[in-house]
Amino acid sequence: MRFRVVIGEQVYAIEVPEAMLRESAEFHAKLDHDMDRGWQMSREFVAQPDRLQRCQIVADKLLTSITQGNQATAMLMAAYIALRMPGAVGVDIDPDAVTAARANARRNGVAGEFFEGRAPLTFTADVVIANIPEPQP
Repeated sequence: MRFRVVIGEQVYAIEVPEAMLRESAEFHAKLDHDMDRGWQMSREFVAQPDRLQRCQIVADKLLTSITQGNQATAMLMAAYIALRMPGAVGVDIDPDAVTAARANARRNGVAGEFFEGRAPLTFTADVVIANIPEPQP
């Protein structure tokens, strides 16, 4: 399975072998167990992260893995998101993600809707992945 990660203008294609999707269950269960105890998300402690929040946490770990050149961990993080959010084929991790995501989607021939999260949003979607930046003072 190919999972796309967009960071700014750069698109990373993470190849996740089908065997890894099957064999990573124990590792992913450990991640879930760690998150079951709550997680600091930006300035807020979330006592019981939901499925989307867990994928946001893992997307942050995915970003770290890519920037540190740790391909094995990047594959495990991409597999986690793909398994927990069926239908997701990628994430966009960037404070200016909406603008960059629209341009990258056009450039890569990917259809999709992109929303800015500065105001309350009301919509229905099968999959939404977001990495919400901290407000700047």
